[in-house]
Amino acid sequence: MGRKNIRNLGELRQHRLNFRVECGCGRISVFAHGQLYNWALAHGWPTGLAAVAARLKCTRCGQPPRHWGFCCEDANVDLEQLARDRRDAHLKRAQWFHDLALRRDPRLGAQRRARRAAMAIFAQQDEEQGH
Repeated sequence: MGRKNIRNLGELRQHRLNFRVECGCGRISVFAHGQLYNWALAHGWPTGLAAVAARLKCTRCGQPPRHWGFCCEDANVDLEQLARDRRDAHLKRAQWFHDLALRRDPRLGAQRRARRAAMAIFAQQDEEQGH
């Protein structure tokens, strides 16, 4: 088979290899080749392996990866689920700040009801679209 000289996510995807990063805290994450490629394109990242590794951070300790490369191991990171979790955390935080403002100013009750109705509509649209 020979040695592969893979320099970017497109070549990684072409050879069906996954991207493996290891953090200093010991966490090892393996990203699926197609999913990481689509994530990088969607976020406007450069697709070089070194550039992608520089943008990644450990979800446990927040540090950049110490070692990175490609492998044949099964992926253990779901970027779509990670994006959903981040969105949900953002909405929860926004709701907390809104509730805090409501406790300070009771006149915001009508605005609160309108916001909750809008959030329910957005959630329903997300479910219909399959997100």
